[in-house]
Amino acid sequence: MMVLGGFVLVIVEKYGGTSVDNPEKIQKITKHLKELHEEGKQVIVIVSAASKRTDELLSKARTIDPMVTGRELDMLLSTGESESASLLAISLEKAKIKAISLSAFQIPIIASNDYQQARILKIFKDRITEHLNQNKVVIVPGFQGLTIDGDIVTLGRGGSDTIAVALAKEFDAPCYIYTDVEGVYTIDPKNHPDASLISEIGYDEMLNMALLGGKVLAPMAARLAKTYEVDVIIGSLGKHPQTCLAKEIEARPRVLGIASQDLWEVTIEGFSQELIDDFKELVFIEQVNLLTVKNERGKLTVRYKQSDDNLVKAIIKLLNLFPSSKIKLSQIALVYEPVPTKDNQTQGVIDELSNLSLDFWEVVSENKYLKIIVEEKNKTLIENHFKVFFNLINKTKDDVM
Repeated sequence: MMVLGGFVLVIVEKYGGTSVDNPEKIQKITKHLKELHEEGKQVIVIVSAASKRTDELLSKARTIDPMVTGRELDMLLSTGESESASLLAISLEKAKIKAISLSAFQIPIIASNDYQQARILKIFKDRITEHLNQNKVVIVPGFQGLTIDGDIVTLGRGGSDTIAVALAKEFDAPCYIYTDVEGVYTIDPKNHPDASLISEIGYDEMLNMALLGGKVLAPMAARLAKTYEVDVIIGSLGKHPQTCLAKEIEARPRVLGIASQDLWEVTIEGFSQELIDDFKELVFIEQVNLLTVKNERGKLTVRYKQSDDNLVKAIIKLLNLFPSSKIKLSQIALVYEPVPTKDNQTQGVIDELSNLSLDFWEVVSENKYLKIIVEEKNKTLIENHFKVFFNLINKTKDDVM
């Protein structure tokens, strides 16, 4: 980290879609960046597309081709972030702050040739450095990269987080992830107002929460932060406290937090092995993560995130397959910190679930987390029960862990 007289010279900040979805919010960011600029700090800003903008673009494309993928889809989807970057640059210029937006092509950010799921290969930092040295705020559209063949590719959901952490690594700078919540909570604060803010979280635990349904930091960004030990601070602009990622943390309760995601369980009968092979191949191409795949006694049962349902339905229709059942489930994951040895933790959870008299539940135990699968209608019941059981709630208004 570059420091002069106690001040960090380069700061990386990332703003999510809900932070840039109207002119008032962009002006709020502008005011904040102006203050940093006047303090002599050099700032690199990464912006997401405005809230729901990417989904709107994807929906338009799928009205033309439900199975659309590849180059042209990435060309379309990348425009949302470019729009946000230009609007913020315009706002800064109006406020008499020199600013420039730079696309992945202009920097460039070189990425793999994998449409909709590209990986960052190299960031050329010279042009960003040049503009920072000219006292400009540099704004980078998140989510997009450039292949060695000169095509625009997108990095998948959460790609703006990934670019932010990658740039922080390149510039040896702290990375601030600004979102619509004040940090990482023990459980989703939008559904549980009594959730407790986690002031400090280990890289491993942050990665597990991201992989299991936590929404404040993308899994790839969490993995990158862990690999290079990037200083990441997650919060809401103008609000404190925040959550800091750390390599080492003080010992705390065995269960740090709860991360949930909603699933579909679909059962298909009357199929040939060839059709199932085609199904799995298309699911892979469309980047649908099948959480469970069982093929028993002529029945194929798969589980996947509900957010992937439109894609899976299109694949099933394309292959002329006919589901015999479709059930809504929820996965509630208990994330451990630090990583425990296998002890009576699992048995304690099983005992609690047995006492709740549910019609259906499953437990999958891993070293770093424990997953509970229930019918979706019982999701809130399970979350409420275990947030109290593991003492994950606020005792006071300002309680943090």
